[in-house]
Amino acid sequence: KDRFGTLICPACSVEYGFVSREPTVPFKKKRIPAHLIIRDSRREGPAQKYRWIYWFLIPVISIGLLLVSINAVAVVLEDIEAGQLLFKDESASYSTSIHVESEVDIVVSGFVAQVTLTQNFVNQTDQWQEAVYVFPLSETAAVNFMRMEIGDRVIRAEIKEKQQARQMYQKAKAEGKRTGLIEQSRPNLFTQSVANIAPKEKIKVEIRFIQSVSYNLGEFSLRFPMTLTPRYIPGQFLIAARQLIHLADLLSTDGPEPAAIFKVNGQGWALPTNDVPDAHLITPPMVYGSTTTINNPISVRVFLNPGLPLKDISSPYHEIVVKKSGSGHQISLRDGAVPMDRDLLLRWQPVVGSEPAVAVFKETIESNDYFMLMMLPPNDTSDIQIMPREMIFVIDTSGSMQGPSIKQAKQSLGQTLKRLRPQDLFNIIEFNNSAKQLFRSSQMADSSNVKHALDWVMRLSADGGTNMRSALQLALNSPIEESHHKHIVFVTDGAVGNEASLFEMIYRQLGNSRLFTVGIGSAPNSFFMRKAAEFGGGTFTHIGMSAEVANKMDTLYQKLDNPIASDIQINWPQEVESYPARLPSLYLNEPLLVVAKAEMLQGDIRITGNTAHLPWWRELSLETQTSHPGIATLWARSKIESLEDEKIAGRDADEVRRAVLDAALTHNLVSNYTSLVAVEETLSRFAHDALNTKALPNLVAQGQIISPIMYPRTATNADLSSVIGAISLALSLVTVSVLRIRRGY
Repeated sequence: KDRFGTLICPACSVEYGFVSREPTVPFKKKRIPAHLIIRDSRREGPAQKYRWIYWFLIPVISIGLLLVSINAVAVVLEDIEAGQLLFKDESASYSTSIHVESEVDIVVSGFVAQVTLTQNFVNQTDQWQEAVYVFPLSETAAVNFMRMEIGDRVIRAEIKEKQQARQMYQKAKAEGKRTGLIEQSRPNLFTQSVANIAPKEKIKVEIRFIQSVSYNLGEFSLRFPMTLTPRYIPGQFLIAARQLIHLADLLSTDGPEPAAIFKVNGQGWALPTNDVPDAHLITPPMVYGSTTTINNPISVRVFLNPGLPLKDISSPYHEIVVKKSGSGHQISLRDGAVPMDRDLLLRWQPVVGSEPAVAVFKETIESNDYFMLMMLPPNDTSDIQIMPREMIFVIDTSGSMQGPSIKQAKQSLGQTLKRLRPQDLFNIIEFNNSAKQLFRSSQMADSSNVKHALDWVMRLSADGGTNMRSALQLALNSPIEESHHKHIVFVTDGAVGNEASLFEMIYRQLGNSRLFTVGIGSAPNSFFMRKAAEFGGGTFTHIGMSAEVANKMDTLYQKLDNPIASDIQINWPQEVESYPARLPSLYLNEPLLVVAKAEMLQGDIRITGNTAHLPWWRELSLETQTSHPGIATLWARSKIESLEDEKIAGRDADEVRRAVLDAALTHNLVSNYTSLVAVEETLSRFAHDALNTKALPNLVAQGQIISPIMYPRTATNADLSSVIGAISLALSLVTVSVLRIRRGY
């Protein structure tokens, strides 16, 4: 016997750990005398006495590890925001088609920015390639031009209905013609596909778009997204479990650590679900940038001509160089090319006293005039009767918030809690895979409750999925005290793929509440944050680093009580088509921004509204001699956005589709129903030459921590879990059977 009480055959040193009543026992296809394997039951060792543990633990551990792995894969990563060329081969492995550089040229004139984004790539492989190029843009960007330079050939794109464009692309791809396709997956997310790129061939993709400049608190700003935060993908899978790719492929990864790449299908890490049917199109792979080389480098050139004297030009997340150039300013990055691992934000402040209270911009195309109006209402905050408030704070503690994001979120929430008044009611809801609230119902903001809340917030940590629906339902459906104004402050990075269903829920269930969103991190989903605030009647605040928390939250706090101007109406001198169709209430230092179209519009307009205790009005002349290219494009983009909002509000989807198609095709815009497609007439690849596809991952946003275990838990499915569980159990039983035969237990 060894020290565990196991009998050992002195002849062959084989261990035996079970009792047999048979005269001979099969072992390794041989039969040996039973007396060699009889053990002393009175001195049973741990290996025999507790052998049931092996039968229990091995299946449990096997199932657990495999389910964790499958969750990490089928749930990992998401919202896109870094221009990338993605290549994927037949084995679904990711490899780099060397990203030479990206360049962005921006010309700002007044409230309009014209942007040219150029990406340069080279196919370093020896095979013909199809490339999938995924990139983020501002949610207000109107994409209206794309051309590709491949070698000495230039391919210009034309706008087509989405399905027609896709068919043209697939046909040209199969025929061996060079072809390109640009599609919109979200208003701030686009996909570029390029087929039949020859070995060692260089690729140049040029995209042009128009976007509006923001103005708030006396400061202009322009954001250019350069990376993304992975989106949470909820819902049930739209494909059967048996159609999923091989289990071994599900569990495979590529690249050296700390790369965090996972793949489920040829393009994205997630599978289509009933909530997010295009999940595979909005979940590209991602990796951490190298500390020794510049990954996905980009250079930026901006010509800023705001039309008024400036006090300051700054960029909070990048070092810039500013040079005076005629009536404007030339701006570039101090370090030249930088990694695309955070959004670029450019700010400029006018000289005190020259801040615009009114601005009119005009563009004439054929017989139509297009106008952009900007007007600040008076900041009449005197004698405002501030009612007690009920504050519902919602904080995102999902895995995508790990690192600096959760620190900024907790700091933001703590800042606001300290400013509650004793007569206010409040509660806090945190959410990841599920939602839970601090109190069963809102409590008075006395010193004891506030201290308890601050301690609770400081203990929060980030992990799990981004199940926003449950948190929003808790916040929206909580009873409203008639004596209090109910405000919901939603602190998150917006990392979700089911934006439309959440907008609809906010629209249906908002009631008399107001929803204010606070975007956290270096690359939040600004499309979701801005639209959620619009549907919620509140405002969107972005906090990109901890140094901004105090100032940004102070500004938000000033907006929470009441709008500065409400019941706003515009009286035009003739019939116009203007957007937004429903004018919002305005908060402190927020401008009214409207775009309009009419035939030869002349005269004055009159804008009216109500401030805290007095009616307010202003007249504005439409006479302007300066033409600003891009206003018509922004008007069309605003019309399309307004039509999509009507679909959320219940308008027939087919009616919306027809109206969007008409506007997008007329103004040559990429939309949810239109795409840009380019096809070269000559053949480039022979049919017998294989066409491969490879994927280049995006850079993880600066400060974000991504790992397989903490990625958002996305779609789940009982069938899939059953299949994986059955596979796990089968593997564990095989393992136990082998051990039983070989080890005797």
